[in-house]
Amino acid sequence: MANRYIPFGYEIVDAQVVIIEREAEVVRNVFSLYVQGNSLKTISERLNMMPISYAGDDRKWDKNMVKRMLENKKYIGDKDYPVIIPPETAELALKCKDKKCVEISENDKIKLDMYRAKACCAICGAKMKRSHAGSGERRRIYWQCTNAECDGNRHLFREKILDNMLLELLNELTDNLANIDYAEDRDYEKNIEVIRLTNEMNELIQKPDTDSGEVIDKIMELASAKFNICEAGDNSAITEKIKSELAILPKQTTVDGRVADKVIKSIKMHPDKHIWVQLINGKVFEKKESIL
Repeated sequence: MANRYIPFGYEIVDAQVVIIEREAEVVRNVFSLYVQGNSLKTISERLNMMPISYAGDDRKWDKNMVKRMLENKKYIGDKDYPVIIPPETAELALKCKDKKCVEISENDKIKLDMYRAKACCAICGAKMKRSHAGSGERRRIYWQCTNAECDGNRHLFREKILDNMLLELLNELTDNLANIDYAEDRDYEKNIEVIRLTNEMNELIQKPDTDSGEVIDKIMELASAKFNICEAGDNSAITEKIKSELAILPKQTTVDGRVADKVIKSIKMHPDKHIWVQLINGKVFEKKESIL
């Protein structure tokens, strides 16, 4: 046949789209080769060494055919097509350029997993999904409500804006740990051990030559003491744990995925581009996009 009416790797059987396993294996290999750093031209040359053509005719594979294959969302299940390529592999392939593949860093993996698990739509509470628009230098990453019936589904929340707001919040909390306080500590005032450790910690912080390791050890010791006597519904021990994570964290230029995952309980995204961030101790902060 001269033209394909459905993507390479599929055929129609009894009015149903099914996978052609021999072609599907080629598709999987193309994605793997690209992720490993091979250029579109190199991949097309390798395909031309195989006895499988794109449209069942004598036309040679070219880099445009390979490019269309890599960008085709049907391979990850779009339009109810059977899945050939896992979404993670397709997402990684989109980050690759000819002869060079920029893999997602471990920090970014943790951060994205945190977004997927803890971010939700502020309107309906549904999970958010990650998507993109454009390609190359014009490619933009967005988050979108997964509920098709929600008004938030029609709005795209750019990931760069989300990162910047979260980064700003974490840096603000690092600069002023007192802002993390949420639960009252009245129950602890009668506990001699907690009072002693609190005084010792304050003395250490006020000394100009105090070793940062000593401060962290004292914070952890105080948190442990409070945790041992805390009552149900009291969040003071959790607050101290947040402080211990941020106490000596230097000012960041990118979101530290590990720290964010440890101190943040949930993120609500609003269509008008602001977020509510709830820490694990229950305290909520609202952040809006900075106007520069």
